[in-house]
Amino acid sequence: MDKSTASNPSSISSSIAFNLSTNRTRAALLAASAVGLGLFALGCGIGPIANVPFTSQAAISGTIHGGQQPVAHASVVLYAPGTTGYGTAPTAIVSTTTDASGNFTLPRPYTCPANSGNVYIVSTGGDSGSGTNSVLAEAALLGPCSSLTASSFIFVSEVTTVAAAYALAPFASISGATTNIGTSATNLIGLNNANGPANNLANTVTGNARDINELPGMVLPTAEMNTLADILAACVNTNGGTGITAPCGMLFTAATPPGGAAPADTFQAAINIALNPGNNAAQLFALSTPTAPFQPTLATAPGDFAVAIQYTGGQIGGSQLTRGIAIDSKGNAWLGNSDGNTTSRSVSEISPAGVFLSGPNGFLNGIVAGNGYSIDASDNVFIAVANLNAIYELNSSGVNVNIFTPSSLQKPLGVAVDNRTAGIWTGNSNNTPSLNGGQNDFIGTTVSFLTSAGVDAAGSPYGGNNGPDGVQIDGLGNVWVANTCINTTTNGTNCSLAKYTPPATAGNPYTMQTFDTGNNSFPFDLLFDSANNVYVLQNNLVAKYNNAGTQTRTLTSAAANSPAAVMIDGLGRAFVSNSTSANTSTPGSLTVFSPTGTLLSTANGSMGYLANNTINNAPFLPTGMGIDPSGNVWITGINTSASPNAIGFVTEIIGVAAPILTPTTVQSSTNKYGVRP
Repeated sequence: MDKSTASNPSSISSSIAFNLSTNRTRAALLAASAVGLGLFALGCGIGPIANVPFTSQAAISGTIHGGQQPVAHASVVLYAPGTTGYGTAPTAIVSTTTDASGNFTLPRPYTCPANSGNVYIVSTGGDSGSGTNSVLAEAALLGPCSSLTASSFIFVSEVTTVAAAYALAPFASISGATTNIGTSATNLIGLNNANGPANNLANTVTGNARDINELPGMVLPTAEMNTLADILAACVNTNGGTGITAPCGMLFTAATPPGGAAPADTFQAAINIALNPGNNAAQLFALSTPTAPFQPTLATAPGDFAVAIQYTGGQIGGSQLTRGIAIDSKGNAWLGNSDGNTTSRSVSEISPAGVFLSGPNGFLNGIVAGNGYSIDASDNVFIAVANLNAIYELNSSGVNVNIFTPSSLQKPLGVAVDNRTAGIWTGNSNNTPSLNGGQNDFIGTTVSFLTSAGVDAAGSPYGGNNGPDGVQIDGLGNVWVANTCINTTTNGTNCSLAKYTPPATAGNPYTMQTFDTGNNSFPFDLLFDSANNVYVLQNNLVAKYNNAGTQTRTLTSAAANSPAAVMIDGLGRAFVSNSTSANTSTPGSLTVFSPTGTLLSTANGSMGYLANNTINNAPFLPTGMGIDPSGNVWITGINTSASPNAIGFVTEIIGVAAPILTPTTVQSSTNKYGVRP
């Protein structure tokens, strides 16, 4: 596999089928968690990142295995990803070959390049017992180059290859036999954070998938990881023949992306599967035999091979998980938890490595869970708390620094911070949220605009709305509000979008326009693309409007049932989570649309990860969604069939989206919606 030839970053297309049944305390928690899990030794990305080249004397050793067999005489190269653009050529740091027993030691000294956060190792060719296999390529993601020591031992296997492929897929480009991993100079944090999920999925010391409950606060996709590893092993443990009936040939055919070229090696095949998890899932599953080397495996073929981690610590798992979730500039996820009583409400913060930075009880324990979440450019977190008629502000350390309670706030739901003005916008529902994070009856008619001091700005509250819910600010500074029109008096009528245009002179009221969305359309959440088109969640569909308020497209599919949240990834694709009725066995799902409205995910299928590992085909109600700088999709929701009460959950789907700039309020203030950072 030639790594020396640079290729232009390719546009990452995806045929995705996911049906999901999504001096500080923090430092002490992080250190304790890392030491307890042995993450320092595994290179979890916690170590320092060099901003200048440095020379290392660490003689790193390890072994390369195909299944349970050593791979003899393979080429082994340690790489630092490119930093001049997505999918740009990596830097080869040092190389060697394996001996007859599959063992290797990377010679020293070697130079780690500047900004060499995550480094990865790739083994190509070699013989696992069936003859030299020219299409054999395995990999492992190791964390910062500076964290590697003389005691670092690396076990490269099909399992570590799957973990590396899924974590690095958003940063990969493939051209012929060349696989490049790289990011932009402005998203080094996204690439560095990718090591967290990879380390949680695979143990690079043993080469095995982590057990389903091995790491505290997580439920891991052990059986799915083993199944994917066995699919690769079907090719790895051969002589590499690529005929149509040969294992490698069948793997490469099934792992060919729609409209794309067949992979040239097994690492490329794994990356293609990660980017296209709904493509040929049954054919891929058939390559894994009952006697395959990695066990346990999935009992039946999944509807897709999306890989995800479910989080269960830090008070997550109450009977109500609010719809609020937001990702900060570091890639940490902030969300609210509640079991329906005031003693169990809290705010959780989860790092990209799966560490609960908010501790076992969360921030604001027993006080708030919140409905809408918005994070400003300084990583201050603003939470709309309907039951307290308040906006809470937490700093980036989770300390409550402000509680805003102006009289205009009447059961606030959605909240959006405007980094241009430091203003805070929220819709007043005048009703308490129901279990699934929505409203039983929106009777509010006003939108509040608060200054940074938490008092009403000029013109606030703005009237003329009909059940305001979702609030977002586009890249031009306009504020958009979805008016749900769920009201005992006007139920299903006067449904609309409201657009507030900034005044020419600061301090004056905004100008309001309303756009009819049609009776019974029930718009309630919205977001924007790079052209500032507005994607609006409506009744059983997503409607696309231009910035002038004219509807231009409708996005629908059989799986897009009762959309709950929408995000636009860095390639302009719309990710839509869909809920189902609590009284049906049909699972919730995640559907994906191209910028032109083409359905990229399959219309139907199984529930993917959650069905195979945790919720056992239970229906669920997704309540919120976020995308982080590593291209992971976070979904909050409720398992409605749990007994005696519904159970909240948080799921992180690994590497399936294109990275975005976080927090999303910075996308607004810099006009960078729908592009990679």
